[in-house]
Amino acid sequence: MASPSQRQSNGLDFELLCETFAEICPDFNSVSSTGKLWSLGFAGKVLFELGPKMRQIKQSGEHQMWRMLFEDNMSVYIYTDVFPHQINVQPRQHDHKLYLTLNQASLLAVSALCRMLPLQQNPIRLTPMASAIFSQQSIPRIASDLSTLLGHNVEFGQVFKAVISSCQVDGFHLADSECHIAIVAVDTTAKDAVQRQKLRDKTLRLYEQRGKTFDQSQYDVYAKHSYMAVNQIMKHIQSTIIATLPSSKSDD
Repeated sequence: MASPSQRQSNGLDFELLCETFAEICPDFNSVSSTGKLWSLGFAGKVLFELGPKMRQIKQSGEHQMWRMLFEDNMSVYIYTDVFPHQINVQPRQHDHKLYLTLNQASLLAVSALCRMLPLQQNPIRLTPMASAIFSQQSIPRIASDLSTLLGHNVEFGQVFKAVISSCQVDGFHLADSECHIAIVAVDTTAKDAVQRQKLRDKTLRLYEQRGKTFDQSQYDVYAKHSYMAVNQIMKHIQSTIIATLPSSKSDD
């Protein structure tokens, strides 16, 4: 088990948050292939519906709240981060209610999705955060390249869980996240060089605090199959085309 200092990075004890959420969501800690999958419903709602919608609202400066109902009239309230009433850094369940920021809810949702992956018969698509960095088709190619690199079989599901965990904001809290993937996400999304380096340094520090070290060779594999590589190829093609164009000369 992680030490208290490791567990409370950024003020959040994620293990305690999981224990608190399990009081609301009946199958969060004991996923079963039978019966209603409350965790799956929560994960799908938060990651694929509320997340994109609430990020748009946040950009507009507005605030909003959603309520999700569970068994025995238990409720989870999810707020935009700009909501006027501050959410506790460490949420607690009170009177059958749990109040979460979108980021806290998303971490729980990704954790739930990773736990349920072996039980799902149908393919699960990448989360919106992960699909901004990788395509769905890149995951089996990454698994194949990692198998060659590491000298043992790397499963599709293992890569899938690592990708959706590492591309999530504050993904260092999640069991399946990996530092090198998080750095690929930073390098793909941060356009300004100074800001990118600051985010790199912060990400490396937060992951290293959790005992998750950066692996350059694995970074190279993930970067090769990311949209960062695609963008670099497109820029190279564009530069090549421009270089081959005849230079314009003014008439005397």
